[in-house]
Amino acid sequence: MKSQSLYLNAENILMEELGCTRVAVSQPKPWYITPTQTGRVNRLDAEYFHPRYERLLSCIQRFSCLTLGEVTRTLKNGKTPAAEEYSEQGAPVLKVDGLRSTGVIEQCGAFVPTSWAEKNAKGKVMRYDALMICAAHHQRYIGKTGLLMEDLGPLARAAGELIILRFKNSVRPEFVSVLLNLEPFRLLVQRLARGNTAHLYPKDLSAIPIPLLPMLLQEKVAHLLTQSYRARRDARALFREATAKFEPAIHHNG
Repeated sequence: MKSQSLYLNAENILMEELGCTRVAVSQPKPWYITPTQTGRVNRLDAEYFHPRYERLLSCIQRFSCLTLGEVTRTLKNGKTPAAEEYSEQGAPVLKVDGLRSTGVIEQCGAFVPTSWAEKNAKGKVMRYDALMICAAHHQRYIGKTGLLMEDLGPLARAAGELIILRFKNSVRPEFVSVLLNLEPFRLLVQRLARGNTAHLYPKDLSAIPIPLLPMLLQEKVAHLLTQSYRARRDARALFREATAKFEPAIHHNG
């Protein structure tokens, strides 16, 4: 699919620029920790202290970096409506299943009454916000990120299983969104998850380093992501058009 190819091209450009080899996701060898280590960051899980994370950080921090907290003006959880609060129409609610493998967000068909959205502004989302999965039954799902490419209106909201990232003008949102989906960054993000059912907290996430790569490269990544999104959108429009054209004939023959 053209959309997928364009998105992978954007990822490959960043991986080549960073020079970070893809890290195997197989179980690392057992790693032992000391009380000094655990006390410093309030963690008891040995995996957190495995040397592979320091190697990843060293690779990334060869560049001039800011933290994710420093390049965002908003970094917070959305809010999940109760089951009975959803409606057939109204204000859109973006959920985990709206994140696509091509790094974008698509509206997933969930709505709440506009009155609920007006009372619950915490999960407000805007065009070019990135949404990251922060709660899942397994750690491997944590960190998947998508960018909202369309304006869904002032009442659009994100569910609580997503962290909303709204960027400052110092970086291109498309660039940071694609960056966070790269395997090295996904591993660093997943490292921060806590609990038996994995949960990522905005305060922890804010410390992730973001390399300030040249703006020309950021623009190139932004262009590829935009082209990828448009290709997917156009393909879906053609599919809907074809379905509408042939549906009457199918019903007639049936």
